[in-house]
Amino acid sequence: MIFCKVCGYGPISEEVNVCPVCGTSIVEKAFSGTRTLSIMSLASGTLLQNGKYRIEDVIIQGGFSFTYSAVQTMLDVKVAIKELFALGATRQGSVVIFDSDSSESIGEFLNEGRILARLNHPGIVKVLDFFEENNTAYLVMEFLEGESLSLLLNRVGKIPENEALNYIKQVAQALKVVHDAGLLHQDVKPDNLVLTKEGRIVIVDFGSARQFIAEKTGNYDRIVTPGFAPLEQYGQRVRRGPYTDVYSLCANFYTLIKGFPPPPAPDRLQTLKELDLAGISPKIGRIISKGLEVNVNNRIRSMDELLAMIDEVEGKTFAVDKTISKEMLQREEGINFDDRKLSTGNEGIAYQKEIPDIDILEIESQEDPKVLFEIGLKYLLGFNVTRNFDIAFKCFREASEKGNADAMYHLGLMYLHGQGTYQDDKMAFKYFKEASEKGNADAMYRLGWMYEYGRGTYQDDKMAFKYFKEASEKGNADAMYHLGLMYLHGQGTYQDDKMAFKYFKEASEKGNADAMYRLGWMYEYGRGTSQDYKMAKYWYEKSKDLGNIDSKNKLESFLPEISSKKNKGNFIGKIFKNIFG
Repeated sequence: MIFCKVCGYGPISEEVNVCPVCGTSIVEKAFSGTRTLSIMSLASGTLLQNGKYRIEDVIIQGGFSFTYSAVQTMLDVKVAIKELFALGATRQGSVVIFDSDSSESIGEFLNEGRILARLNHPGIVKVLDFFEENNTAYLVMEFLEGESLSLLLNRVGKIPENEALNYIKQVAQALKVVHDAGLLHQDVKPDNLVLTKEGRIVIVDFGSARQFIAEKTGNYDRIVTPGFAPLEQYGQRVRRGPYTDVYSLCANFYTLIKGFPPPPAPDRLQTLKELDLAGISPKIGRIISKGLEVNVNNRIRSMDELLAMIDEVEGKTFAVDKTISKEMLQREEGINFDDRKLSTGNEGIAYQKEIPDIDILEIESQEDPKVLFEIGLKYLLGFNVTRNFDIAFKCFREASEKGNADAMYHLGLMYLHGQGTYQDDKMAFKYFKEASEKGNADAMYRLGWMYEYGRGTYQDDKMAFKYFKEASEKGNADAMYHLGLMYLHGQGTYQDDKMAFKYFKEASEKGNADAMYRLGWMYEYGRGTSQDYKMAKYWYEKSKDLGNIDSKNKLESFLPEISSKKNKGNFIGKIFKNIFG
C-alpha cells in the first residue's frame, strides 16, 4: 500500500502518479506500508458509551481525527463515528493523550457537530449523537454506503464530464445551504465528498467550517489543501466568502475530469501559466477557468452563479411557459396571490390576465405601488415574460418606496440572494424589518431566520423565537416549523416536546414537508405525544410524497426495523430517544 507523505492520504494505487488529494508526486513523496498514526486508532470491537456503540474498522483517517464504521448495538444499526485525535496525540489503551490542553480542540469538534445538526440537506451528512469519552470527543453520524471521490479517482483514474457535472451540481446545491446559514466549508476536496450507492454526493467533514461576514475582512485559521485552496486561504487576516468554496469546488471539478488537481494557487500566481484544460470541452472549461480565477474579483461569486452556469450547460433557460400553476407560483418564497388575478383553465392550470406587458420606460411613471409590485413579480418569476432580475428589482424598489410591504419583502429576498443587485445581508435585514413592521408574515419569518443565523445582524435566538412566533400567529407554516425546532432543542425558549409537537402538527397541516417529517419522528420516538408507529408512517409517507429525502430514507431503513420490533414495547422507543433525541 502507498500513502502520500505530504497529506497522509491513502492507500493509493501504484499506477497513479499524483496524489488525488493534494497533487503531490507519488514517486517522490510517497511511502509504502501502514501509516504511523493508524496504530493509534481504536481496536476493532472496542465498546463506547457503556456498550452502546461497537467499533468495527477505520474508514477515514484525517489530520485531526479517525472515522470508524461502528454498530449501535441495541438496534444493530450501522453508524459512522468520528473521533477527535489531533496531531501530536497518543493513546494509552483507549484513552487519548493530547500534547496540550484539549478543551479548545473538543470545543471546536463540538462546533462541527452543532453545524451539522442545524444543516438539513441530503448532500450534508447527518449527525445523530455527540459524547465525550476516553479524554476526547466523538460524533455519531449516518453511515454512508459508498466511497469518497478520492477513492473513486484512485480506482478509475478520471471521470466523464457529464458524470462530473452531476456530482459538482449536487455539491453546489449543498454548499448553497451552508452559505445561506452564514458558513463557509473551507475544505472541499475529494476526500470529504462521498458518493453513495444511490448516486448521492454527500459532504462528510465540516471540521474547517467557520462563520463569515459578507465582504468583511476577518481572522481565519490558515486551512490549506494544496490545489484545492484558493489564494485567500493562505492568509489569516483576509476577506473570504462563498467564492472561497467556489474555487475549491471548481478545483474538484477539474480533478474529477483530469484525474489530478490544478497547481496550487500560489504557484499559479507566480508562474502566470494558463490552466491545462486539454481534453475538457469549452462549455465546461469556461466554468472551471472562471471558478479557478486566482483574483476573487474575476471569480464566480456564489453557488447561485455557479448553478446558473451549470444550468446553461445542461441546456436550461430562464424563459418559462406562458401558463403556470398557482401552486408553483405560491411555492416561490411563499408568495400569496389574489385569486381574482388568476383564471383557471383546463386541468387546473391558472394564468394571469389582468397585468398587461408594460414598457420598461413606463415603470418609473407608474404611481400604483400594487401594480409595480405585480410587474416586479412577473419578471421575478418569468411569468409571460423572459425572467429578468434587474427589472424585478427596479419594480420592487419603486413599489417599496411607495410603501408596499410585499415589495419590501421581495426586495429583501433579492438582496439576500444577490439577484438583480449585489448580495447584502444588512440591506436584506433592513427591508425584511420594514416589511414585518407593516405586518408581512413572510418578512417576519425571514427576520427570525436572520436572527437565528446571525445574517445581517447579531445572532440572537430569543429575537429569532420572537419573530417566528409573530409570523406563525399570522399563519406562516415555515415559522411554525422553526418554532417547533426551537422548542424541541430549547433554543431561544425552554425545552418543551409538547409545544414542539404542537407547532410541527400545525405546520404539517399547512403542507410543510419538513414539519411532516418531524411529526413522524415525534410519533416514532414518543416525543411530545404517545408512541404510534402507524401515525409515524402516515406522516413520513406524506412528507416523502412532497419530496422530503429524510422521510424517504426513514421509510426505507429505520421504520421497517422498528415495525419488526413492536412486540418489544416501549423499551426500543426509549433507546431511540436516548440515541437521537
